[in-house]
Amino acid sequence: MTQVISAHGQLGDWRSALRLVEKEMPAKWGLYPTVFSLNTCMSVCGQCGEWHKAEELFDRFVRKGTTAGRNVGREGGGKSDAKAVLIKPQVATYNILISAAAKGGNWRRAEKLLDEMCSGGGDAHDDSFSGRNGRRRGASTSKWKKRSTKALVPDARTYSAVMSAYGSAGEKGRALALLEKMEELEQQQQQQQQQQQQQQHSVRRKGFTAKKNRLVSRFSYNAAINACDKALDWESAVKLLRRMQQKHSNEQTIYSARDNRNDDNSVSPDLVSYNAAISACARCGRLEDAMLLFREMQELGRGGKIEPSRITYVLRNH
Repeated sequence: MTQVISAHGQLGDWRSALRLVEKEMPAKWGLYPTVFSLNTCMSVCGQCGEWHKAEELFDRFVRKGTTAGRNVGREGGGKSDAKAVLIKPQVATYNILISAAAKGGNWRRAEKLLDEMCSGGGDAHDDSFSGRNGRRRGASTSKWKKRSTKALVPDARTYSAVMSAYGSAGEKGRALALLEKMEELEQQQQQQQQQQQQQQHSVRRKGFTAKKNRLVSRFSYNAAINACDKALDWESAVKLLRRMQQKHSNEQTIYSARDNRNDDNSVSPDLVSYNAAISACARCGRLEDAMLLFREMQELGRGGKIEPSRITYVLRNH
């Protein structure tokens, strides 16, 4: 069923995807929304710019709960087999909702969802609901005992989505503060992982786990640079770009000598990083700095790493 919902999303038909989850699945086939179908439908709404609809879905199936089922018809005396449906959210559920709010330009909502996720707040219910079948075991449809959900641990995608919301709104101060917090959390996690590995005498794969579970990626830095660009702070934008370069250089020494610029976990600057930094310099009248970054891109392009795009040439001549 998630494939059908995804197909509607590829066509940009969020209404059909929403109708499928809310009405057709329970009414026609007696199927109850799962966390996977909910995530897919919310993602479709977010991609189509309907973050309010994604929020309504989350509120209905996660915070409040609803009834879903089908009418048996005349043979069953007009009875209904509706059952209580309340879905236990995943980290991915919040990530999709935060991303939808970010695309809608609502950074305050994205920030509030992050706080709710970490604190386990909201009007969510207890853990006696199964996330797979979406039903509470042994529960009646009329009485639901509300409790706060267990707090979830944000991952790299969560923080990057909030950073993207800050970047789109030009909230430079909040973006830089969150980036600093992410780096501190990542450092703490790496230290804990290294201690565990030393206890297990696992020296061979010492750097791999820390890299795999990182919180800060190039997407996080790009969002922060974008926020600096919109705030006309070229110095902070260039400093962030240099920090990315230094961190990537350190990684190459720690992890491996291979070029991992296409790795989602990598912090190596890409075309988006350079374009945002060049834009910040050009808009602030720092043409020499913009040209310096442009020449760096040309050198990287000769090495087959980063090639300037048309947007880059436009920014250079801004």
